[in-house]
Amino acid sequence: MSDRIWSDMNEVEFDTMLKDCIDDLPPENIIAGVTPWRKGLKRILWGMALNLITLNFLCLNYILPAVGTAIALMGFRILCRENCWFQACWIITICRAVCLIPDLWLNATILPCQGRFESLTDTVTLLNLFLSLLLIFCFWQGLRAAQSNAGLPVHAGSGAALFVWYGILSLLALMGYGQMSIVGAVIMLASYIGILYSLFKLSKEMDEAGYTVHPVSVRVSDRWLGTAFFLLLTIGIAAGYLFFNSYTMDWKETERTKEPAVSETEAYLADLGFPKEILDDLSTEDIKACQGAKRVVVGTKDHPLNVNSQKNMLRFTEIAVELPGETSRWKVIHHFLWLEDPSFYGTEAIQIWPAYQNDEHWIPDEKITGQVLYDRDQKTYVSRYVSQKEERYETDSFFGDTEIRDSIFAEFSMTEKGSKYRGYISYVTESTTAEPSMINSWINYTHQRSWFQYPVMTAKEKSMRGDWEDTGAFVTIQNALRFYLENDEVKML
Repeated sequence: MSDRIWSDMNEVEFDTMLKDCIDDLPPENIIAGVTPWRKGLKRILWGMALNLITLNFLCLNYILPAVGTAIALMGFRILCRENCWFQACWIITICRAVCLIPDLWLNATILPCQGRFESLTDTVTLLNLFLSLLLIFCFWQGLRAAQSNAGLPVHAGSGAALFVWYGILSLLALMGYGQMSIVGAVIMLASYIGILYSLFKLSKEMDEAGYTVHPVSVRVSDRWLGTAFFLLLTIGIAAGYLFFNSYTMDWKETERTKEPAVSETEAYLADLGFPKEILDDLSTEDIKACQGAKRVVVGTKDHPLNVNSQKNMLRFTEIAVELPGETSRWKVIHHFLWLEDPSFYGTEAIQIWPAYQNDEHWIPDEKITGQVLYDRDQKTYVSRYVSQKEERYETDSFFGDTEIRDSIFAEFSMTEKGSKYRGYISYVTESTTAEPSMINSWINYTHQRSWFQYPVMTAKEKSMRGDWEDTGAFVTIQNALRFYLENDEVKML
């Protein structure tokens, strides 16, 4: 302890004593950088900037807004006691974080792909737009109130410009103008940079005028607040990948006993050349539909999952059964079998381009059928597809424009606890002419081979995009059944 005798002193003497006690004061720029006003406003502006930056690669369009929200949250926490407008900003930022976190969680699941939470997602999007506009308005008014408290002329025009700028951007988003012209994008970006620069100048002006704030005393540091925010995001996203990334299938053990009529039809079809191992995979309904068949056409081809390694072979067996009747009717069966056990990570999808979509001389007849199977412990388990139906959708054409297509889609997920994974899709088509046309039916199998995708999409969504490059989380394998009759003989293509 010092033996200095303390006595009453005036303010000048007190300042002089402090300077004598401190040998080396920090530089002025360091002192200015750590003032609560400068620190809080810098975080707010950086947070706003990151929230509006859109970089559609490496998931930066999700990472940057999340980081921006956390930074803005910590910035408004510093200034929330300064005036009622900044306090409102603090509350609004908390609300935006509450909206953001569940949205980022859902992106790690297939729930939005199944149409769940669709209305909730739309509501949250509109709410987020409203909160963003309200946040900027309150921020603008907070700047005006701070200038007034500092005894400076109220001229926070940059805050008003930011409000107008974001209002225009929100209006364009609601009107569906997602793709802005290059000139328009450059103008919007340049004006935004100019607004941020003006706001930074305003911050410096108030700091040089000696404006000080009284930051809120906190029990949780910024580091722990940021850690908790991103830890919450990480846990929710990990749970999405682990528990909500595949379909719930209704697996049941197959029945070994068959009706005598079904067994007779199986034997008859086998005599016509129908592969016996695939007959065992057909449902009773599909076998009965082939009663009295005239002929069976079969084509088989093996495809590697990776062309370079020739591993994880997928065998396609395409079967066409000519059905009895006065007109030319065929039951087409697209069957797949994994010759090696692949790793299943989420969803699988089958897309069929049926003969009646490739040739106007064919029309659909009867419903679409099919099922998936696997073996375990010398037992066979079977399940219906999660969805199997014909759908109309938009996709990118070969020439880069958008076209409308119709396809049969079947969605499913496989279990990791099995072997001999297989399944099929079947439909019936009928000729509209006396002379039957060529059967031209295609199957596109989309397999998910990795967890690494964000936001999560299903194999069906990937298939609909028409992007089948052998990259990323999915790979699509294609095969076809193509033949025609000439002098009552089958000519394969």
